[in-house]
Amino acid sequence: MADYRSRVADSELQQRMSAIGAVLIDGPKAVGKTRTAQRLAKTVLRMDIDRAARATVQIQPEQLFMETPPIVFDEWQEVPELWNLLRRAVNDHEGKGLYILTGSARPRDNACMHSGADRIGRLRMRPMSLFETGHSSGQISLEKLLSGEDPSGRAERLTIHNLLERIVIGGWPDLLDATERAARTWLRDYLRNVAEVDVPGMGLRRNPANIERLLTSLGRSAATPLNLTALARDVGRATGSGRIRNAVQLPRRFGQTDAGRSDSSLAAPYEISNPTPHNTGQSLRGSFARGIGTRSGS
Repeated sequence: MADYRSRVADSELQQRMSAIGAVLIDGPKAVGKTRTAQRLAKTVLRMDIDRAARATVQIQPEQLFMETPPIVFDEWQEVPELWNLLRRAVNDHEGKGLYILTGSARPRDNACMHSGADRIGRLRMRPMSLFETGHSSGQISLEKLLSGEDPSGRAERLTIHNLLERIVIGGWPDLLDATERAARTWLRDYLRNVAEVDVPGMGLRRNPANIERLLTSLGRSAATPLNLTALARDVGRATGSGRIRNAVQLPRRFGQTDAGRSDSSLAAPYEISNPTPHNTGQSLRGSFARGIGTRSGS
C-alpha cells in the first residue's frame, strides 16, 4: 500500500489494539476501513466473497481463529454469527489486538448478538478531513482550541472556491485526485447503489427513488435540526411523519449512528459557480438548492 495516506484512525486503531482483544471498525462504505485495518493485519478474510471462510463458520468455526493474528474479518456482517464466535475466541485466546472487524452495515438480525462490551472495542471511521487529504496544514488543532489554547499558525491558502469544491468532492479516498465533475458522477452512483442494492440487500423493501430523495434531504440538512416535515416534503410520496421516522432509521443500518448527521458530499451532485466577494453566500446556497431540487421532483 505504497499510496496509502495516513489517517487519524491509524493511531486510534493502534491504541485500541493494544488495550483489547478485538476492534470493530465501522462507517460508511468507501471511507477506507479495510485499507486501514490491513496495515496492521497478518491475515485478511473477506467474508463477502470468501466461500471457504463462510463455510468454515458453519462447519468448524474455531479454525478461522487459528490463522496468524491480527486477523481482519472484512464485511463481517455478511456472517452475523461471527460476532458471538469472535467474542468467545477473545476469551479463549488471551491477548490483545487479535482480531479486527470491518463493515459498513449492521446485520439483518442482531437480536441474539451479545454487546461485546469489554471484549470488542469500537472505532468509527468517517471520510477524510482536509488535513488527511492534504488540503490543510493542520497547524490549528480543534482539540487544542477546545482545551483552551490560543490558535497559532499561518493562514491557509485554500480559497473559498477551493473550499466549496472540497465540500462537494468530500473526503472519500477514491476521490482524492478527482475533479469536481468526476466526483459528482461517483457520488451519484454511490447513492444509487445504496438505494437500489444495499437497502434491498438488508431485507428492507423500499422505493429506491424515495430512498435517494431521503438521503439527499439528510445531506442537505447536515448540521441542522432534523425536521420530519421537511423530510416528508422532500421525499414526496411519504405523507406521514411516522413513515419518515421509519425511513430515517436507514442511515443507522449503514453504520451511521447519528440520524441527523451525514456527509455533505452525498447531499447531491451539485455544481459550484465561481463565487465573487459579494455573492459567495448566494452561490453556496444556490449550489445546495440546485442539488436537492434536481432530485426532489424526480
